[in-house]
Amino acid sequence: MAETRIRLIGVDVARSHGVELHSVKDCTAIVVSKRIRVQLSHLEDRFRETKIIPIAPVDEAFEQIDVELKKGNVTVFASGDPLFFGIAKRIVTRFGRDIVDIFPALSSMQLACSAFKISWDDAEFISLHGRKDGIPVGRIVSRKKTALLTDNICRPDVIANKIFEFLDKEKSKRFQVHIAENIGMEGEKLVTTTLQQAATMEFGGLCCMIITRKVKKTNHTRFGLEEKDIHHSRGLITKSEVRAAIIHSLGVEPGCIMWDIGAGSGSVSIECARLMPDMLIYAVEKEVEQNENITSNIVKYDLFNVNQVKGMAPAALQGLPAPDRIFIGGSGGNLAEIVDYCADSISEGGRIVISAVLEKTRNDAPRLLYQKGFEVVTKTISVSRKVYPEKEEQVFNPITIILGHNKKGNSHNE
Repeated sequence: MAETRIRLIGVDVARSHGVELHSVKDCTAIVVSKRIRVQLSHLEDRFRETKIIPIAPVDEAFEQIDVELKKGNVTVFASGDPLFFGIAKRIVTRFGRDIVDIFPALSSMQLACSAFKISWDDAEFISLHGRKDGIPVGRIVSRKKTALLTDNICRPDVIANKIFEFLDKEKSKRFQVHIAENIGMEGEKLVTTTLQQAATMEFGGLCCMIITRKVKKTNHTRFGLEEKDIHHSRGLITKSEVRAAIIHSLGVEPGCIMWDIGAGSGSVSIECARLMPDMLIYAVEKEVEQNENITSNIVKYDLFNVNQVKGMAPAALQGLPAPDRIFIGGSGGNLAEIVDYCADSISEGGRIVISAVLEKTRNDAPRLLYQKGFEVVTKTISVSRKVYPEKEEQVFNPITIILGHNKKGNSHNE
């Protein structure tokens, strides 16, 4: 007996009549959703003659496919291109690529880009269908073009509102939103608008959302900015060697949220934002002059994933989303209160890094973190510089870096 096969056929919502009878004539079972079956009404006679397997729940569908493959071929209908955030990946993983034939149709995103006349070869693609970890704001705002597939929870208005809340009004003006609802189907709606307007509109779950941003020409992104590359006042800036060690201790990851408390000129925030554009950073600073420096640096490097918070911690931290990483570069005499608030706010597995010049901070910070249940490591860095062949050496004050790792959850939660 010849090896039986799975025929995975994409159904283009605009051209479903293109699916011919021969695609199902030799199969023993058809896997299809109710919505796609309605689109394929011209095959209804064949549907009545063949075993129909609902495509959801998927695990149950796969068990039935296993049984039917022993009898003959199985045809699976999927929306658009099954390889574009579709079921193809799971089918190939489950049954093996050698017995699967894939016939893609146009995806809903292709149709949307065509409708708006937007090229899609340079877009970041994100599917929010069933996503449980929230809307990746950092990943969206740091790209010049993002194409999203939405669902009933992460609707276009919800997404737009989340982004608009993070950005200031001036930054939000650089964004344009294109939304295609029910593309190619009855009730199709095409909208091009601003983030602010999109946040006030109502949309269903079946949408393609394309967010574009006007991009200014900036310096090539690299890790390792020197002091001269960052606006600062009177030498008040974390030295590049220390900054590198701080960022290494923070262990920043894509999608994480960071608080930079006592941000100063924002050098750590700026470096992290460029190094890891998918993360969101809240730079907290009380001094007017330093906030002006932060603003200048954000503008200089055209950063959209850094949010300035003007005020004194810990009061200024209230209302911010829970962080995964915290850097405390200055405490304004409130170290105990800040550590207490941060320890109760940080996610499990998060890290708090404190830089200390003063002996009091070097002594207090490890104790405060340890009392909150953190695993604590301290490192002291001495930096000296000499420009060859000059003989004079420039020596800086040693800096102690205190790392608190919330590996098992803090004591507040135990």
